[in-house]
Amino acid sequence: MVRYADPGAVEWIESGGGPLIVIPEASLSAWRGAGGDDWEDYDRACDVDGHVGLIAVGQSRALVLGFDPVLLDSACPGDGAYEDERLRVEIAAGRYQVQAAQVTPRPRTTFCLVQLVAVA
Repeated sequence: MVRYADPGAVEWIESGGGPLIVIPEASLSAWRGAGGDDWEDYDRACDVDGHVGLIAVGQSRALVLGFDPVLLDSACPGDGAYEDERLRVEIAAGRYQVQAAQVTPRPRTTFCLVQLVAVA
């Protein structure tokens, strides 16, 4: 059985506090993040209301996870993100329904889950 504390068992993305995004690799270079005078992409990610939402990126869309810690810190520019600032996940091409849930069993403990369900 794999435990969370086992080295390499869980990959985690550090965030500066903004939302995390799931973005197609082909559109990664179109994501500008937040830096200098250009905060437009990051601001659009922050404007998503609720747990999940979609925003345009280049010729595709990015899935914004509106809660803090899965995949790229929205403040990082896509073509400049270091390996520890992103996580590559294989998702088959197609249409998906996105479901999100948040559970707070104790005042200082919150668990957020996002599920992609293939739509025929």
